[in-house]
Amino acid sequence: MFKRPKQAFYNTWISTAENLLPEYDYFDFANFVNRDKQSTNLFYNNIMKMALQRANGENKLTIANAINKFNTRGKLGSQFGQEYNEYWEKREQAEHEERIKKRQKTAVETTNDAACASFESIVLNVAAEIQGSKVANNNEKGKNAATNVDANDNDNNSNDKEYSAEYEDISFEAFNEKIIYVDTNKKYMNEEILQLTETTNLPTKKPSDAFASLQNKINDCQPSTRLLRKTIKLYIAEMIDTFDPIVHADLNFTEVLCTHFLNMIDSPRNPLLQKQLERNTGFLTTIPILHNLFVSRNDILDMQWVEKNASATGNIKWDGVVFVVGNKTVTPMFVELSGGINFNSTDKKETDDEKKLVEQFIKLLKIQKAEGVETPCQYYVRYFVNILKLDMVLYFESLTYFDDYYVKRTHFTVSCPSTCSKLIDFVAKIPQIFEYRQGILNLIKEMK
Repeated sequence: MFKRPKQAFYNTWISTAENLLPEYDYFDFANFVNRDKQSTNLFYNNIMKMALQRANGENKLTIANAINKFNTRGKLGSQFGQEYNEYWEKREQAEHEERIKKRQKTAVETTNDAACASFESIVLNVAAEIQGSKVANNNEKGKNAATNVDANDNDNNSNDKEYSAEYEDISFEAFNEKIIYVDTNKKYMNEEILQLTETTNLPTKKPSDAFASLQNKINDCQPSTRLLRKTIKLYIAEMIDTFDPIVHADLNFTEVLCTHFLNMIDSPRNPLLQKQLERNTGFLTTIPILHNLFVSRNDILDMQWVEKNASATGNIKWDGVVFVVGNKTVTPMFVELSGGINFNSTDKKETDDEKKLVEQFIKLLKIQKAEGVETPCQYYVRYFVNILKLDMVLYFESLTYFDDYYVKRTHFTVSCPSTCSKLIDFVAKIPQIFEYRQGILNLIKEMK
């Protein structure tokens, strides 16, 4: 009966595998365990998954890369797949030739022994007729010779075990490091890009009827703080008997955020039109918007702000992180502030922050893929001021590890309102903001 190697046997290899070139090399493991293909794949997959769970920092990414590389073995055109097939063809050919040699050797020895035994029998019979007195002695020698042949034959058979080849294998999709920006140059999209766009689109979420009614009233309203306040307050008063902040989350969000921005617009010195440092700008714009977006689902999502770490990204500091309640290792959304209002709002700052985001998320998605997530996705929101337009913009984005690509999406942008006209435009974007939230909620369900 086949016995699985003990854990200590695996630990001998895994303890030094990070020093190999390449690290955690599959072929070195295959030579080490010296098993058939199916067993080797099973053992390698199991030990690497265990190592991934225990690893931290850069070593976790290294192990994830090795697992993802191993998972490309079944894909046509994969370099590792070609090396994998060549390796096992050579192994199986060598084992096949070795079995043939053993059987040929056994066959030759058996034939020779049988021929010798037959010849001895003939000689003994002839000799018995001529020398009756010597037949008994010769027969005794023949018995001894036959006994030796049987013993040798049994020894050879015991070493020539029957080989049962295993052909069953599992194929996994391969993923290559290639980023596609599907929201640029849309008129030049081919069929493949259109399919990627459709697959990574946000889910459709119908606004509540209560919100839709208020949105229409705001859209028809003149850009006056007094008229906007009156429109909102009268409508909420009409809804007082049926209003529910959870059921009507989009309506509640609209009332709270409109009041927040109207208060600043109405203030003697509108802070959104003054120079502000990055963190102070965040408390005036990004934080109120995103914190109120998730407040109705804070039983599931925990929004944390300013200099926060996430276990998935090590020592990297984030301006905002959405954690899953009860499991802080799952972080479906990150937030990064790139400058303030007329302060440190340079193209270099924006580029450096976006590079930081994408680099960290590529690592994170690779690890998720190695852990078995079918289509890893990471949501993130960036804040940046468009100096030319004097516009404080939130970019609602995502990066998805899909098929052969990392698909980077800028689903939509929202301007933080500093005037009444911009506030009306902001309200028109709220349905998209809630579709983005729904995408995050759906992602959490898929990851459970």
